[in-house]
Formats: sequence, structure tokens, C-alpha cells
Amino acid sequence: MERSITIELKNLNHSWHVDEGAPSTIRGAFAHLFRPRQMRIVPALKNVTVTFNEGDVVAIFGRNGSGKTTLCRFLAGAYGANPGVNVKGRVLPVFRSQFNLYPELSVWDNLLILEALTFGPRDFAVESEVAREVLDFCGLEEYRDRPLRHLSAGMNERMVLSLITSRAPEIYIFDEVFFGADRGFRAKLGPRMAQRLREAKTTLVVSHDLEIVQEYCNRGLVLEAGQIVFDGDLQQALAFYKAIH
Repeated sequence: MERSITIELKNLNHSWHVDEGAPSTIRGAFAHLFRPRQMRIVPALKNVTVTFNEGDVVAIFGRNGSGKTTLCRFLAGAYGANPGVNVKGRVLPVFRSQFNLYPELSVWDNLLILEALTFGPRDFAVESEVAREVLDFCGLEEYRDRPLRHLSAGMNERMVLSLITSRAPEIYIFDEVFFGADRGFRAKLGPRMAQRLREAKTTLVVSHDLEIVQEYCNRGLVLEAGQIVFDGDLQQALAFYKAIH
């Protein structure tokens, strides 16, 4: 049975413009105003062509700077529309930068804000019901009225993971979001996560945690210097990545 395409990339290219003479001091910044800039073009993605299908749970491997996060941000729409990117479905991108919103507001208020940003505004009663379920699931009810800054990084991550698995989008994108969750919570989260991945059409996972990758993923993609150098079976992708690094 042929599976439908959910994400299609064709000859996607992207580069960063880096100012090599960027100053590191106030004095240097003043002097820099009167000097010509020395800009260097750094390719981030080079002719990336790939399709992802319904049922794919794809692990994306690559060293730091290989283009993993840039690719995820393109798919999440962070860089605007691009003719080389065709995404069919609602995307829920999950990046580590989402884990801290307003440290002085309560955990409850932050959770309501994050829920609205993640799933869109809904009836307050529905939002409150979901938020209560999330706090109960991640075991943070006693912190409900405390400032968000009272949560550790691991607690913050538990809360976010509980929220984004409270319902499934059509497409998930996870970019290095599992590092803070302890083993006990991972065991609790496992069945809930597996259910949401079954409900979602396609999932992309960027993670250096091989335990997470092997538990959930069925396909592997290896990026090197902004190019896809392997795409296929998960175990073969892991072997290929280990062989070149």
C-alpha cells in the first residue's frame, strides 16, 4: 500500500552570512563602525532533496553545525515560505527554546500561555482542563502557583513533554528535547508518546540519545555539512553515522 507524502523538499539551499570581523569589546565595536565588513558565506543546507511519508518516524543524525536545526526550522516555517519546501499538514515543532517563557509568572500561567501558543487559543474551560491533566501527568501540581523559575530544567522539560503529548498534530518535529527528562518520567511518558506518534502522520526527531531514537524511530537520515549523506533503515543510518565519526 502506497503511503502518502507529508513533507517534500526539493533542492533546498540556505546560507548564513557571518561577519568575521565582529568585535568582542565596546572599543572594538566603535572602531568597527569605520571599517568595511568582512562577510563570509557559510552554507547551512546544500541541495537537500527528500520526502517523508505517512508513518515515518525519522531520526536525524549529524554533528553540531551539520544543518539539523536549520532543516527543522524550515519545516516549522520559521524562515517563511520557500519554494523548495512543501509541508502537508499542521506542524507542531518542539525546540528547547520553548521551555522557558516568563520566569516570574506562575507555572499555571506559563502552561496556559504555552498551550495557546502550541495548539492555538481555545475555550478557557478546555484550556484549563488540559492544563490540569498536564500538571497531574508530570507530577507538578504542588508547583502550580509558584513562579516558573522555581522549576528545574528537568521539571520544565517534563511539563513541556506532557503538554505536547496531550494531543497529536499531523506532523511532530522534536529538536533535542529529551535531555532533561529522568528515567522514571520517560517510562511513564513512553506509552503516551507512542500513542501520539501513532496518531501523527509523520515525526522527525533530532537527538543524540540513541535510547530514545531506537525506541521510537523507524528511519534514519544523516546530515553532513548541510547535505544528506544517508537516508534509509534506522540501524543502517546509525552504523553509517558511527562509521564517519
